[in-house]
Order: sequence, then C-alpha cells, then structure tokens
Amino acid sequence: MSEKRTKAEKIDGRTYIECIQGKQLISSEQDILDLFADSYEHNTNLFLLYESNFHPDLFDLKTGLAGAVFQKIAVYHARAAVVLDSNEKKNRRFQEYMYECNQGSLVCFFTDQKAAVKWLAGS
Repeated sequence: MSEKRTKAEKIDGRTYIECIQGKQLISSEQDILDLFADSYEHNTNLFLLYESNFHPDLFDLKTGLAGAVFQKIAVYHARAAVVLDSNEKKNRRFQEYMYECNQGSLVCFFTDQKAAVKWLAGS
C-alpha cells in the first residue's frame, strides 16, 4: 500500500488538497499532474503546498522546474498556495518570481499556513 501524499481539507465549504508537509512530492512536471489526479477525486482545483514538497531545483529558476510546474497549474485552471517552511532566504531571481506570482491569482507564496488557507478560501 502506498504512503499517503495528500489529504482533502475544507474551509468555508471549499475543498482543497493539502500535500503532507515534509514529503518531497514534486520534482517533475509529471508529479504535479499526479497531484491533479488526487484533486479530481475530491472535485477541487485548489492546492496547499509546502516548500518541503518541492525538489530544491524548483527554487533555482535556471532548472526550469518552477516554470514547468506552475505553468501546469495555470493550464489546468488551478490555484496553489505555497507555504515557505524555511527561513532560508531565496535567491534574488526567485524572490522576484515569487513577487510576480503574488501579484496574480493562480499561485501565491506565504510564510504563514493560515494566511495561505484563507487565500485559497477566498478564491
């Protein structure tokens, strides 16, 4: 039996998929597509992700992983709140990328899990 990767949660009547904190789940485009499969079971396109769910390459824009993963979120009309779970400062380019994402409505980065869930509930 495979280990649980996600769980469905609700806030204000809206269901979202929360990835299990501390489990690295996303290291390729295929991995984000696998999360979409989890979401279809619960009829939602909302995701709560944690920094620890991503391979460290995501935070290095030169690898292209961030663009590939977050482009899939846009293509599938999903929304993702990403909770940064380390105090480690991101490189300047990734900080700029986070700023740009936070100006939109599809992917938003947070340092507080409660704020991230509130953002998802307001979608």
